[in-house]
Amino acid sequence: MEKKRTLIINSAVCDAREVREETLAACDVVINSGLVLANREARDLLNRYSVTINGGDLLDAQGEVEIATFRGAAEIGPGQLPPRGKCILKGSGTLTIVPGSEAVLEHYLAIEVSGTVVCPQSLSPCLTMLKLSGTLSCYPDGAVLLKQTTLLDRTFHLRTRQDACYFASRRVVALDPAIDFEAMARKHVRFVTRELLVAESLAEAAVPLFDEKAEITILPDGCAFLPRDVTLDETLLLRQGGKLYIKGDLTVPGGSAGLLGQVTYLYVRGDIRIDRGLMSLLGAIPDLRYDGELQPLSGALIEDRINLVVDRELLENSPQGLTITGCVNVKFREDISPQLIRDRLLRLEECVNVTCTEAQRAAIEPVAVEVIRLGTGAPLGGWIGDMLQGLLGAPGQEEKSVSNTQVINTDTYKL
Repeated sequence: MEKKRTLIINSAVCDAREVREETLAACDVVINSGLVLANREARDLLNRYSVTINGGDLLDAQGEVEIATFRGAAEIGPGQLPPRGKCILKGSGTLTIVPGSEAVLEHYLAIEVSGTVVCPQSLSPCLTMLKLSGTLSCYPDGAVLLKQTTLLDRTFHLRTRQDACYFASRRVVALDPAIDFEAMARKHVRFVTRELLVAESLAEAAVPLFDEKAEITILPDGCAFLPRDVTLDETLLLRQGGKLYIKGDLTVPGGSAGLLGQVTYLYVRGDIRIDRGLMSLLGAIPDLRYDGELQPLSGALIEDRINLVVDRELLENSPQGLTITGCVNVKFREDISPQLIRDRLLRLEECVNVTCTEAQRAAIEPVAVEVIRLGTGAPLGGWIGDMLQGLLGAPGQEEKSVSNTQVINTDTYKL
């Protein structure tokens, strides 16, 4: 008897309302989707043929439905009515809902966001269709929206309005010594945000203007704010100076002893990855704080790659060991022995898809930290995989066939 074909669908939304019985009878269907649209007839067929649905909600929908996805940022505002009546929105990043959107929201069957939703407080009761993996950030009605992380400068007070409220969903950074908070106080300006980073000389004038729920961090004058992962090098210190607040991880490679000696203030909100030989110098920094882990490094470091192939030559040319961090797709060549991996791979951290043989997996697992998928088989599918693969910036449908298995990767798919 001929083996049935396997169809694997990796999508943000799968529309199964018009699925045909002959399709399900001809192949085994696996749906890795954040949302599956169905109706009574479709549900009966999916149950009868034991279709596998991983990670998705099953939503009954009738008539024409517009399906929209986003990555990064999107906005719902007045006048944005879907042309076919009802809409489903699914995405990762930040969704901003503009005041006056009540009528528009009535047209949404579902809104699913991995990230942040920003909306006026008066609209929060209208979000019964919202499924959120992240943060709902509601701001006072009438407030002026700023960037999620807003860096104030010396001209900001000139642009503020009398009695205005300003909202930044994440934080306000006020480190420029020329920022005039006293002028803003005379205009009765106020700020609503989760966090305020303020220079010590500005704190007394600034803090009274901020919502009492804001977390306040006072930084030394002359401190630089860095909103992402950084590596300590000469360029960094030349541009930013020796007082650093890092909203991410810090990597300190070998040969940085002289650079560490120039750092007088260091606050790292993530991890510090530092060459093992420099550990003692780190403790000599006069003012040092870090919220994450202190991770000693040895040997070579590879980080922030979209696609990385690890072959035998790479490991053999790393006699002091290899650390891999922050990569999307990592593939270990099949001819690498598990023993070579044990001898040379020091750490595999914060990677998405790691492909290897079963024998190699046993050698990799002890040094793997925060790896989403590790092993053989097809790349990660479903909602998480779809969004992470979106980092590659390649929207649209991709179809692959291996042996008797067909794999479809796409934002939306009609079964």
